[in-house]
Amino acid sequence: MGLIYDGILSRDEASSCEAMSKDYRYAIELSRLPERAVLDEALKQRKWTHVGENCMGQRTQNDRAGILYGLVHKNFLHGPRDEQGKFLGGTFLFVVDADDHGAAVAKLGDLVINASPFKTALEVRT
Repeated sequence: MGLIYDGILSRDEASSCEAMSKDYRYAIELSRLPERAVLDEALKQRKWTHVGENCMGQRTQNDRAGILYGLVHKNFLHGPRDEQGKFLGGTFLFVVDADDHGAAVAKLGDLVINASPFKTALEVRT
């Protein structure tokens, strides 16, 4: 499945969005990066089990809790920055479910450019 975006993205941005869409089903296009505290208020706390490896190559399983979201910056290399060098440009916020999507759109209303920036394209093989 591929993503369709009505705008211009670099190859890196497009591949990052494709990768992010595998774990996070909903995206929101924002005019700038939101403050972390605002995201903490808008998104639900979740619990999940993280499966990984330790430094010895052994499989590990840890229970974790927190908010789940992903960010992809638009035009990160050449976008606007503040005096400390913090990126100020547009961002895609990826969230897990429809509840988080609705809450984020409501909470970040002034930052939202497009509440559903991507359409999906199904690849049909014959």
